[in-house]
Amino acid sequence: MLSPTGVEHSVRDLVDLAFEQVGLDPGRCVKIDPTLRRPADVDSLVADYAKAKRELGWEPRVGFGKVVRIMVEADLEQLQSGAPVRST
Repeated sequence: MLSPTGVEHSVRDLVDLAFEQVGLDPGRCVKIDPTLRRPADVDSLVADYAKAKRELGWEPRVGFGKVVRIMVEADLEQLQSGAPVRST
């Protein structure tokens, strides 16, 4: 999974963190359909923010775990508001 912080995380890392936040066991909720797997285009994607730091003075301030928490909180707020759930 691509991370702009230069630290690599797997999809499983994201799922584990998100499910932990809502107190669910991903092993009981997530099913993997092997027929939907596709070969990886590349082995690893890790972003390098060196150019953004050099030219803009930008550095990541929010780590992976916090980004996952923000995403889960936003989804929970949307569900609680009764707004339609987006699908992608």
